[in-house]
Amino acid sequence: MPPHNPIFGHVFVLARILSKLLKDAYPHYLADQLRQSYPDMGPIFYLDAWPFITLTLVVASPATLAQITTEHVLPKFPAINDFLYPLANGRDLVSMDNREWKFWRSIFNLGFSASHLMTSVPDIVRETTVFCEVLEDHARKQDTFPMKTLTDNLAMDVIGKVVL
Repeated sequence: MPPHNPIFGHVFVLARILSKLLKDAYPHYLADQLRQSYPDMGPIFYLDAWPFITLTLVVASPATLAQITTEHVLPKFPAINDFLYPLANGRDLVSMDNREWKFWRSIFNLGFSASHLMTSVPDIVRETTVFCEVLEDHARKQDTFPMKTLTDNLAMDVIGKVVL
């Protein structure tokens, strides 16, 4: 467990780690950096950054995540629904309850079946080749660039090709 302050929790530890990351680094990267800074901590730990976020259980163990998300489906964290409800009115896969989620997930599974994806491989390869060319261009220039924008664009391009 990282050093915990009785008043500020892990805020100082998080601030120190955040100061070393790019300002637009993906938030999940923080948990990994925290684990690397405290290697004896283990893959499951509490993160106390109140008042910025509520007490959070960080799970970085694939086996435990499988138990939580598939074997024993646990209730969703209330803040997820608080955030997404105004955007999707409760009609999104992230905040749906278990029964409704299973119904809609089964419909989406058809579009992501192995046989369907195999027919899309040439399109996926084409989009990935463009992505690699952009990365190679940045590597030649040796510049710093926002990786998230590029990966978001790749994801949207691939999803568009697979779905449409």
